[in-house]
Amino acid sequence: MEVEETVSSVNNKYVYTGVKEEIRMEMIKETDYLEQQPIQKFTSDKTSYKKYIINPNDEIKEPPALFRIQNKVLCTLGNFSAIIGKAKTKKSMFLAWLTAMLQGTLNDYVKTCIKGKKIIYVDTEQSAYHAGLQVKRIQELLDRVESNMEYVALRTCNPKERLKHIEEMIECNENLGLLIIDGIADLMVGGNNDEQESNEKVSLLMKWSEEKNIHIMTVLHTNKGNDHATGHLGSCIIKKAETIFSIQKDNRDNSISFIKSEFHRGEGMKDPLYFSVNDDGIPYIIDDVSFTTKSKTDKQKREPQYFELAGHNKVLEEMFKGGKEMKYTALRKAIKLQANRVLGVKLNDDLSKAWYRYYKKNDFIYQEKERMPWKLRSFEGNHR
Repeated sequence: MEVEETVSSVNNKYVYTGVKEEIRMEMIKETDYLEQQPIQKFTSDKTSYKKYIINPNDEIKEPPALFRIQNKVLCTLGNFSAIIGKAKTKKSMFLAWLTAMLQGTLNDYVKTCIKGKKIIYVDTEQSAYHAGLQVKRIQELLDRVESNMEYVALRTCNPKERLKHIEEMIECNENLGLLIIDGIADLMVGGNNDEQESNEKVSLLMKWSEEKNIHIMTVLHTNKGNDHATGHLGSCIIKKAETIFSIQKDNRDNSISFIKSEFHRGEGMKDPLYFSVNDDGIPYIIDDVSFTTKSKTDKQKREPQYFELAGHNKVLEEMFKGGKEMKYTALRKAIKLQANRVLGVKLNDDLSKAWYRYYKKNDFIYQEKERMPWKLRSFEGNHR
């Protein structure tokens, strides 16, 4: 017997029906199933925004400070900032100095407010060799302070990998206080002028810093022809950051740079902070601005290697008179005091460290054991 077949449509899905019972039953089952399914209604939570409402009756608390310069709070937890400057203006040198100061190194310029908190320094630009030099530089500046920093070199990663690793760092470190991204542009897949991606990356900085209550400090180049941060990324960062620090070279002396707070939400730095780098590649602060107008030899006249052995001998004799012994902090203060009294040399905090390292390196002072007081060792001969 021939089979009569027809084609019918069930809810826009075509099925075959005919005189065969099994075909008809399959059609009926599918029709029943479709009719029994409830119609899904897609709705959105129209009250989700309420968690972002600011209650005027709530107590307003100032965000914890990251550090102070010139007694001004320039960066706080829950925010991000940026250091901008042309290439080779010593941005990384300043970051090395600042990183050491924020870990509690004795100094006269920066008061850290996150001692004990972890610092992660992300370097996206430098080779393994130069990244290693930066780590050694920070360790040298730390003196005897125990480091709580991780230095992560991501030059060999692509932008997406760098972003992934940074997200891991933020999630996995509960005691994190400061994240430094030295090369924020290297997180960009489409480049500095990609408007959409720039907005997305800056939104991430705002999200990470507030949700994790950390501070994120970024580094960005400026254009060759002007002092504007590069691309749409730079424009977006300047608009959203808590503070923008600008580093420039002193036009009177190429070996000296200075940093100032270019844009800031609160009260900024009153005066620029001048700094240079000594012969050992260690950055130091110059606290006498008039110092920048002198010749290089004249500027370096307060470095320890420019003084005769007899002068150092007198300084050390006064420091350790009567067989005195002293711990590190007292030693640094004594160097400042006696260099001024004996030689008429005013040492700032960084130069007093240079003198301490000089005495230690040349074995003029010694410790019987680690963390024991320093003692004077008899010395003769040329110290140069």
